[in-house]
Amino acid sequence: MAAAYLTFRKKGSGESLGTYLMSFLLRPQKVVVEGKTYDVALRPKRSYKPYTIHLDEFRHDKYVGTEKPKNYSSQIHLIDASRNEEREVLIYMNHPMRYEGETFTRRIS
Repeated sequence: MAAAYLTFRKKGSGESLGTYLMSFLLRPQKVVVEGKTYDVALRPKRSYKPYTIHLDEFRHDKYVGTEKPKNYSSQIHLIDASRNEEREVLIYMNHPMRYEGETFTRRIS
């Protein structure tokens, strides 16, 4: 997991405001600048797409009387106003949705 030591400096003077360990696994660190407290944290890069995907239903079915998985699937709703497209898509094992150069699979967590 990515982590870094970051030294924050006061704008203008370059005076150190402290060095902090940042990681996706750690809670935000409190940094005080001129009496005002800020929460600072690393976060994954966010990429915005010209379309939206809504999860309508997720299924995790098991064979009767067992814990063995029978089905993992996601019913999603794709909306792309830039292409005037709106549709329902079922994503399931070995059948991902491919759209605009991206591959979307059902997620098990």
